[in-house]
Amino acid sequence: MEADLEVLQELARALRNLCQDTVVQAGVVAYGGIALFVELSLPGDPILQAYSAQALGLLSQEPHNQYTVLKEGGLQALLSSTSSREPEVATLALDALLKLSKFDEGRQYIAGEATARLLGVLKGDNPEERSLSGAVLASLSENLTAHAFLAKNQAPSAVMSCLKDPLRPESHVVCAQILAGHTHS
Repeated sequence: MEADLEVLQELARALRNLCQDTVVQAGVVAYGGIALFVELSLPGDPILQAYSAQALGLLSQEPHNQYTVLKEGGLQALLSSTSSREPEVATLALDALLKLSKFDEGRQYIAGEATARLLGVLKGDNPEERSLSGAVLASLSENLTAHAFLAKNQAPSAVMSCLKDPLRPESHVVCAQILAGHTHS
């Protein structure tokens, strides 16, 4: 059984590596690679989750893949992975979410689905995860259509709370960026 898992991990790693090539990405997407990475990201094996988050992030860097990543469950898979007990998995998932948040047409959808979870991460203890979560929220706040979702999820008050927290000065710059972007509406 463990040998099977190791083979699966190596195959996932190989496919993740192939996703670094934009030409190969088209085939990965066309043949159901996004759905496969969504399935592999389910809680269970942190190595598979990490490869899946990385692959979804690589695929999300290409504008023509971003809508498909959202449509085929990539956002939900990444949000689930942000709750991983393995910090590397959560960080990789947040990094992929940051790449997806650069997709202007998807920002409203991402803001509607992800704001509450991102704010939860922002209040957590891991500085790298907090920074990435703040960067995603800042990116979302650059789109006026996302502002309603950010406000609905209490983003302004959460961001101000982070700014007032003297024990977490590393988050002040990120929180200020989020608040600045959010208040342009």
